[in-house]
Amino acid sequence: MKKIIRVSIVVLLPNLILSYPSLAAPHLRNSVGAGYKDDRISLAARFELQSGFAFDVGVMVNTSGYSDVNDYSCPHGDYKILDDAYPGMTIGVDALKLINLSPAVVLYGGIGVYFCEEWEIVRSNATGWLYRQNPDSKVAPTYSAGVKFQGEAPRGVSFGYHSIRGANIMLEIRL
Repeated sequence: MKKIIRVSIVVLLPNLILSYPSLAAPHLRNSVGAGYKDDRISLAARFELQSGFAFDVGVMVNTSGYSDVNDYSCPHGDYKILDDAYPGMTIGVDALKLINLSPAVVLYGGIGVYFCEEWEIVRSNATGWLYRQNPDSKVAPTYSAGVKFQGEAPRGVSFGYHSIRGANIMLEIRL
């Protein structure tokens, strides 16, 4: 249930903001991008508002780690903990302030909130099998900053850093 509520917030919030006429403009500059941090790949979409603000919706998936992990707890107590904070999918939203230095250069920075689940990964001493154990939902505050180089819409590229999604690059698109 918690997961459904979190995903609903992240999906509905952008739609509510874009549907409010005074915030949305017909010529919004939007971007999509990818990032990398700690052997994990992230994807993000940015929606810019005419008021000098923007928001990012981001997701991070785990691309490394353990294969053949059982999706349930170890059925006995004879195991060894291999990883005590193995992350699952992470999803969140960031609010950004855009500062135009010139028509071609824009600085941005902001804060956000991300939701994730973490598990312990354990190896059974009896069978050698791997198990996910003790799931824990976390809410993490985030920060991000970067620079965007833009031309006529939809031409632009952003380079930035996000505290969870890591170093990232975004390319402007037309919706």
